[in-house]
Amino acid sequence: MLCSSVNTDALVHNAKELCVRSQKKLIAVLKHDAYSCGAAECAAALEGSAYAFACESVEEALRIRAAAPKKRIFVLAPIDKSASFEQQGGIILPADGLDIIDALCDIYIGKREISIRVDVCNSGEGLHPRDFERALAKIESSESLRLYSVFAHAPSLYRGGGEETRREFFELCKKARRLNRRVICHLATSASWQTETLPFDAVRIGTNLFGLPSFSAQDTSFLRPVASLFSKIERIIETSGAVSFYDCEHSVGEGARLGIVSAGYGYLPCLIGKKQIPLLINGKRVKTVGSIYMGHILVDLSEAANAREGDTAILVGKSGGERITAEEFAESCGISVCRCEGALFTTRGAQRIVVSNESCIIGREGAK
Repeated sequence: MLCSSVNTDALVHNAKELCVRSQKKLIAVLKHDAYSCGAAECAAALEGSAYAFACESVEEALRIRAAAPKKRIFVLAPIDKSASFEQQGGIILPADGLDIIDALCDIYIGKREISIRVDVCNSGEGLHPRDFERALAKIESSESLRLYSVFAHAPSLYRGGGEETRREFFELCKKARRLNRRVICHLATSASWQTETLPFDAVRIGTNLFGLPSFSAQDTSFLRPVASLFSKIERIIETSGAVSFYDCEHSVGEGARLGIVSAGYGYLPCLIGKKQIPLLINGKRVKTVGSIYMGHILVDLSEAANAREGDTAILVGKSGGERITAEEFAESCGISVCRCEGALFTTRGAQRIVVSNESCIIGREGAK
């Protein structure tokens, strides 16, 4: 497991710092086995009363609960094992495939009402802050609607509106709480905001597992939902054996070096990992073994022994060129493309592929 080489002390330290910065009781969210490592240590060490963890086995869930018996621990365990788990005192979140925070919110909301979540951002899916207030007014006037969760797409907010937009959103969060004092406002992991004064109840830990702080940007590509064709190595980990993350597994030999590469933000970096698109590091072609989060991929540095943190990583095509073409990237990710007035568009979410000599990114149409 990759977690065997992770510095748990660093994980707990970063999570504690995040608790202090957010000034709220943090709901810690760790997903799948790769994020389960350190979960028990966090549950025992962090201040606060309620935490949520996603686990792939009942045994792992029980280990987390045992580490912090006096705290309210929610876990997402396999549905087919839920009966036996409940008999042992567990609380099952009925949200297979859904965001665990949303499931936690559902516990607090009465079943007779229709509970809704509002996503806020400046582009793409979700409401613009200027439309958020009108949505709140509609919810307030309804007898059946109840707002239970507000999710901030922080990279989009940061890019689109700066300090003024952030202040506006914070005020709207206050109004949301007047509608429902139990509403949970939460923040995306790869947000580029420092969180000393932000009114969020929950911040997803995410890459804190690997010592990468989730409350600061690691790359300019984090400010927009894109895939970066030119990136860099953020962290190098030495490990051995089986590495598990998301739905992938990779086996490495003794003392193998793996690199964590910032690859953008959103679903496209996940596609890079899933399709195992190779990278070029210091002139050496290296294998991509999977994605570890929405903004990071994991690469095997066996063929690039001299690679160091901060080195440039370039996505390359099957032909072995110095960089991948826009068409080849789209084809590798399984995205259909068509040309229109010199621009290259894809059929997935109106994505536009922009290629220049200085940078290569794929982002939503209109992204600069």
